[in-house]
Formats: sequence, structure tokens, C-alpha cells
Amino acid sequence: MKNLWCHLVLALFLAFFFVACGDDGSDFVTRPAGDSSSSVKSSSSVKSSSSYRAKSSSSITEAVFCKTEAEDVCEYGTLTDKRDGQTYKTVKIGDQWWMAENLNYAALEPTAWEDSSSFCYDNKPAHCKIYGRLYTWAAAVGKSDGECGYGKKCSLPAKNVQGVCPDGWHLPSERDIIHLLMATDEYSHVGTNLKAFSGWLEYRSGTGNGTDDYGFSGLPSGIKTFDADYRYEGIFTYFWSSTEIDAYHAHTMSLRYDRYLMLFDYTKLRAYSVRCLKDSADDWDDDDDDGTDDETSSVTMTMPCKTKTKDDCEYGSLTDKRDGRTYRTVKIGDLWWMAENLSYPYLQPTSTLDSSSFCVDNDSALCDSLGRLYLWSAAMDSAALFGSDGKGCGWDGQCSASGVVRGVCPEGWHLPDTLEFSNLFIAVGGENEAGIMLKSTSGWEYDKGKRGGIDAFGFTAVPAGLWVEMDNNPLDFRAQESSAIYWTSTMDDRGNTDAHNREVRDECDYALTWSSSMKDAYSVRCVKD
Repeated sequence: MKNLWCHLVLALFLAFFFVACGDDGSDFVTRPAGDSSSSVKSSSSVKSSSSYRAKSSSSITEAVFCKTEAEDVCEYGTLTDKRDGQTYKTVKIGDQWWMAENLNYAALEPTAWEDSSSFCYDNKPAHCKIYGRLYTWAAAVGKSDGECGYGKKCSLPAKNVQGVCPDGWHLPSERDIIHLLMATDEYSHVGTNLKAFSGWLEYRSGTGNGTDDYGFSGLPSGIKTFDADYRYEGIFTYFWSSTEIDAYHAHTMSLRYDRYLMLFDYTKLRAYSVRCLKDSADDWDDDDDDGTDDETSSVTMTMPCKTKTKDDCEYGSLTDKRDGRTYRTVKIGDLWWMAENLSYPYLQPTSTLDSSSFCVDNDSALCDSLGRLYLWSAAMDSAALFGSDGKGCGWDGQCSASGVVRGVCPEGWHLPDTLEFSNLFIAVGGENEAGIMLKSTSGWEYDKGKRGGIDAFGFTAVPAGLWVEMDNNPLDFRAQESSAIYWTSTMDDRGNTDAHNREVRDECDYALTWSSSMKDAYSVRCVKD
């Protein structure tokens, strides 16, 4: 079963890192639903949007913070489901209209393991009024269990799968969800901005509630497992997409009490929530057969350029004037990336260490093949050796970095932010395929089997692993031959201790999105200004 072992290892990894650094009301003004041509309104007392979104796709409208606990100027509408007369609040986020509540339509088509395909949490109708219903994936896409259920490969349209949604609305695809995350910069805020003000359990003696900056108002609706067990109310919510991975899994977006937002493929046996998206004439398509999706016209969808027998990728070279080292570079989509890990020796000490970057196993020869591992302070150039963009950025430091941050990168290059990594993943086919597409073909060893990637775009991610420090006690080097983890310039919004990274791993085909301790040391790939 594809990725089943990957999910188990992923859960163990999460458990380790949560210990180290940190599955399973109000009255609103109603505006015309979807007919308004005005963009999301702003207010001087409502927070301004992040500067990280300045580089988002020209066809993806940047969403603006429009809601606080004291004021709400989001652009709302209403949707009446003609099937049962239920009315839902809707909200415009960027250029998309989303339901601002979970769907509660009673889809009753029997499944192979139940006499219904949608459920109220704990079988209590009162929970449906709060959370909406939980749907099997077959029900969510509007098919029977025999057509699209567990173990059945389903044939669906490439876009606008209405599924269980009302007329004129559809179950969002993986690309629709990525569109939402790019518009709201949720790759930086890891779900906080999409969660409701209340209802979430505490995390580490702090609130798990969100800031609901866009009126999406995600609630912790929990899940239903295949053995009829209801779990995780107050802790998790999962939203189905219409994107199928294989006969057993489909793509989901999850919000969590610990503020993590995750994009995963999960088993069709479970029942999750549904948020519908309004159909639009501007929905992405590929009718022009140019190999790109209209939705992300400024994020070029790149065709694979490398196989075992030929390599037609567009390469260049970069010479770091500081130490004379030359690196191979590669163009993927619209961005030029280093095709090797950075190996510049940023050696500034910390309060507990005599250096802030390391060769794997302290072996200088491995720096040539794997590059160096950098604390986030080193990746950001917190000592301001090469610029002031990342000055002071490190563990519990005073960091105000925004926009382009050169960090430890050579002149003319910079440390990528979360959006640039998102663009990379979109360019190679999406997060679900990014791992296998970007990993090198050798050097990986999982359970004594060499499960690497196909390196289809010349990025050549190598498994340099990580270096971890916990409570000032070095834990040495980990995950060499099994993991490649890259720092971003984006700090977690929970405080001055965590920052975002992106990972590809030997046992997974997809890329992973994390936020972890600045005391860890990861690889750096620079992107051209």
C-alpha cells in the first residue's frame, strides 16, 4: 500500500521533533454571494498582509487580513443548498470564494463498511450543526464506494469535481488548496490564520486557537475511522480534496491544535470534513495545451528534463567569490536554484558552540559531497557579515526579517522563503510528487534498500541529514542517507525559536513541510535574486 510505511515513519518523526522543539456566535454582515467585483476590504485596524506574498503568482490574488476578534471586514456571502434548504456563510479569500462553514449535506449512499457514507461526529446530530458532516472520500467526490472507495482507482475530471457540493460549487483539488495557501501565505503561518478563534485544545499550556485572519473559521471537527471510531475532536480537522493519489489514498489538507498545517495523502477508509469552492470562469485549466496551468501562469510548470539516459536540463554555474568554490545551478520553472548544497564555512560561534555550521560527522571530505549543515542563525547570517537582512535572526533573537534575505548565500543569491519552495514544488508537479522528482538517484538507503529519486529536474537533493541539539546537549548527526532538509528564511509565527524547513525523505515520494527548532542544523540551497 503506497506510502503506508511512510506515514508510520512520519508519525514517529513528528513525535520526536515535538519533544525536541516543540494523527492521528457572532453576527455577520451578509454581502452578495460571489457577485461582487470588489476585492477583500481592508481597515487601518486590521493587520496588514505579509510581505512574503509579494512574489506570488500574478494570477493568484493576494489575500488581505480582514478579521480580528474586535473587527470583521471580510467579504462574505451566502450559499443556499437547494437539495435540503441549508444556508451556509461563504467568504472571498484572494480570488476564490470558499464556504466559511463545513458542508452538512446528508449523503447516505452506503459504503462497504457502513450503512451511510457521511456521519455526525459521535453520531450526535448536534455535532453536525457545529462541525458539519464527515464524508468518506467516495462520498466527497460524489461516487459510490464501489466506484471510488478504498481499493478502487477512480476516474475523475481534471478540474471542478462537484462531488457532494451544491450546484455551482466543487470539491477543491490539490491545486485549489495550494492556490489558497499561496494567497494567504499559510506556508509561513502553518494554519494559524485559517483556524477559528475558539474551539481548539491547548498546546503546551498555550492556546491552540487560531487568528482567523481571512474568515475561513476552521474548526477541529475530528475524524471517523474505518472501525467506526470517532477521534480528535478539538485537536484535528482534515479536508478532502478531489485529487486521488492511488486506489487507497487521496489528498487532504489538515489543521491541527498545535498550529501545524499539513498536506498529506490519507486513506480513503476515513471520513473527513468538506469545504466547497465556488466554480469560476477563471478556474485553472490546460485547454491551450501549452503545458502550464492558467491558475499559476507565473509559476511555470516544468516538464522533466532528465532521465537515466539523457540530461536536457538548463544548467549554469555559480562561483562563490568568498572562497572560490564553484557550484552547478539549474533552472526549474522560473527560478534558478543551486543544484548542490552550499558548503561555505560560516563559523561564527554561539553561546554554547564554537561554530554554527558543520560538516557531516565533522568530516571535511563530506562537505564536498553533502555541503554543510547550518543552524538557522547561520543560514540567515545573524551576525550580518554579508548584509543586514537577517541580522539577529536566531534562537530567541530579535529578528525582523522580511522579503528577500541573502543570509549565508553568495552575492546575487538568497535563502529561499516558503513561497519559493512552494513554487519549486508546483513546478515539478506538486508536493505529492516533489520528493521523488527532486531526490538524487543515489546515496539514499532505506532499510538497506536504495530508494532514492529520479532527479527528473536536475535539483539532485542529497541525503545530508541533520544535526540536532536539545537542551544544549549535542545529539550528533542524524538521518544521513535518509533525509534532505533545507532551511527557509521564514520564521514560525509562534515565537523566536522555530523556523520553516522543507524536506524530502527516502521512504516518501512527496515533500514534507515543517517548522522546527532553530537549534537544529540543516542544508541550504540558495536561489538566484
